[in-house]
Amino acid sequence: MVFVVMFSFFVFLGAFFKYKANAKTKIRRPQIEEKPHKFVSRKGMTKAKYSGKLFSSNVKGTSQSSSIEDNFILKALEARDKARLAMKSKDYNTAWLEFSRQAEFYAYFANQRGFSPQNALSLVASVDEDFANILRIEKKHKDAFFHILYWVIASSHRPIKKHEQKLLAYFNRCKFEETTLEDVRYFVEIQSSGMVNPLTVKEQVRKWV
Repeated sequence: MVFVVMFSFFVFLGAFFKYKANAKTKIRRPQIEEKPHKFVSRKGMTKAKYSGKLFSSNVKGTSQSSSIEDNFILKALEARDKARLAMKSKDYNTAWLEFSRQAEFYAYFANQRGFSPQNALSLVASVDEDFANILRIEKKHKDAFFHILYWVIASSHRPIKKHEQKLLAYFNRCKFEETTLEDVRYFVEIQSSGMVNPLTVKEQVRKWV
C-alpha cells in the first residue's frame, strides 16, 4: 500500500529546512502571488473525496520588513474564516482547500518567527483537527482518527483537556474490536518522545482493528 505524507508534514519540513537555509542569510520579505488552486486526490485515504493543493502561493523575496509575520498570520486567519464559511455551506471541497492554505501560512509564519521544529509542527498540525472534522462528517472515521491522533501527538509538549476529549470521541467512532484506548495512549506516549512522523502514525492506525 502506498502511503502519502500528510499535508501538515510537508508544510513543516518545508518551513524547517527553509528556516535552516535562511539562518545564514538576510531574511527578505516575501511577495505573495495568488494562484488558482487545483484539487488533487488524497491517495491512501479510504474513499476520501475532498482535497486541495497545499502550496498554493509563490513566495518571492523582496525587501526586509518587520510586518512579515503579521502578513502571514493575517492570511492564515483569512483562510480559516473562509474555510469556516464553507463548512457552514457544506462546501467541503472549499473548506479543505482553505484549511490547507491556513496550514501553509502557519508554516511560513513559524519559519519567519524562528519557531523550534516542535513548536512549528504543533502550530501547523493544529489544522488537522479541522481536517478530521470534515472526514467525521463524511463518516470516514478511521481517516478522521488519524488526523486527531497526529494532532494530539504533535501537540503533546503542550497538552490540553481538549486533546483527551477529542481522542476519546474519535476513537469511539472507529469501533475497534481488538484495540483499546490504553493501546492508543501508549502509542501517543512513545511517539511523543521525539519528532512525530505522520507515516508512522498512519501505518499504526491502519493496523488497529
